[in-house]
Amino acid sequence: MAGPRTDQRWLRRVLHDETVGGGLMLAAAALGVIAANSPLREWYRGFTDHVVSVPGTGLHLTTLQWAADFLLAFFFLVAGAELKHELTSGTLASMRQAVVPVLGAVGGMAASAGVFLAVCAASGADAPARQGWAIPTSTDIAFALAVLAIAGRGVHPGVRVLLLGLAVMNDVGSILIIAAAFAGSVKVVPLLVAAVCVAIWALLQRQEVRFGPVYAAVFVVGWWAMHDSGVHATIVGMAFGLACSTAKSRRDETGADVVDRVLRPWVAGAAVPLFAFVSVGVDLTSGGGGIAAPGAAVILGLVVGQPLGVAMGFWVARRWLRGEVAPGLGRRQLAVVACLAGVGFTVALLVSELAFAHSPGLLAQAKVGVLCASVATSVLAACVMRFARGARTDG
Repeated sequence: MAGPRTDQRWLRRVLHDETVGGGLMLAAAALGVIAANSPLREWYRGFTDHVVSVPGTGLHLTTLQWAADFLLAFFFLVAGAELKHELTSGTLASMRQAVVPVLGAVGGMAASAGVFLAVCAASGADAPARQGWAIPTSTDIAFALAVLAIAGRGVHPGVRVLLLGLAVMNDVGSILIIAAAFAGSVKVVPLLVAAVCVAIWALLQRQEVRFGPVYAAVFVVGWWAMHDSGVHATIVGMAFGLACSTAKSRRDETGADVVDRVLRPWVAGAAVPLFAFVSVGVDLTSGGGGIAAPGAAVILGLVVGQPLGVAMGFWVARRWLRGEVAPGLGRRQLAVVACLAGVGFTVALLVSELAFAHSPGLLAQAKVGVLCASVATSVLAACVMRFARGARTDG
């Protein structure tokens, strides 16, 4: 009979699978939409708006704010550790390899924001609606990899590697946008405290300290300081991830590996699904969730802007900067990656909350747009994968 330790190892292995993590996130999102449009709507609103305070810290956040500010910091911690690995020994370690996903991410973000603003201008949307320009600039790693895992059987394995590099660079861009566009009045002292915590984290990594409670304490203090500084607290998660060591320890495991092994199952199995559940609920029966600007702008930004921008970035990188991709990765496979880049969910919902924090109607429309676009780009990517399957040398 299997013991508790064996069961825990099995659960960790299961939650490391992108298909499982993406499925849990989608299931949680579906439950959130159902709860918001059923007799449970009052309970759902009470749950998401319930204030949880931490005495002595000045933290008085709703459940939704805790999920967006605190839980997603762990999501970006894992993403940051993954980026550090890619920069040192992965797809971003070589300049010629790195330029393709980097320019793809830049092109996708620029084109999606441009399409959003163009749709808003064409529809006569006012200035508050245009504040959501950053919503379609994100790619959801878990969601995109889950779609690839489900529908991508037989597709070139290099598609996953390139998609991972693209999505990680996109996360960096999203963090920079959040820091630049949605920061309040910045307090210098708390920001310096957060920076000191990141430095302590890096020192602990260099000394190969593997005592979890020490890292937990440094992370919590750093997160609290960043939150108090006026800069969105999730940014410190990416900073901690980039501070992880990628040097092999005596246990033949890097600090980034430990973060991935320990945190990824719980981020995929709890943090991201809970955020999806509390953030995605839109009351569709009230008429406030209709698809109008900015909802239509979000949809077109993700479904049209992202794939076109990523494809253009790939072309520029390969044609003019001698960018390299995996052998056998041709136009059809690159088209798959470009389509999957339009699967924006987690970070798109976070940016929606930040952009329209004081405009419930616009927020509802943006969330509807994110949901519709995520479904549409998933279907589009699955269709393109059917054509790309088995075609590995098409140019």
